[in-house]
Amino acid sequence: MSRYNINDVYQKLDEVENNVENLSNMVRHLHVKMDKLDKHIDFIEKTYNDLKNPIEGVKRFLGK
Repeated sequence: MSRYNINDVYQKLDEVENNVENLSNMVRHLHVKMDKLDKHIDFIEKTYNDLKNPIEGVKRFLGK
């Protein structure tokens, strides 16, 4: 005889589905945060490069 009856199995299945949905939402949230972080890192790198080589930064700013 099984340890679980059919209602127990359905309840466990619902718990698993909820956990999977929660994990999926967490991954989506992390992905959004990583995209924002990547954009910020790109901005910092560009700013650093402009400061490292100010003449090139000024040329780029003036469109020359």
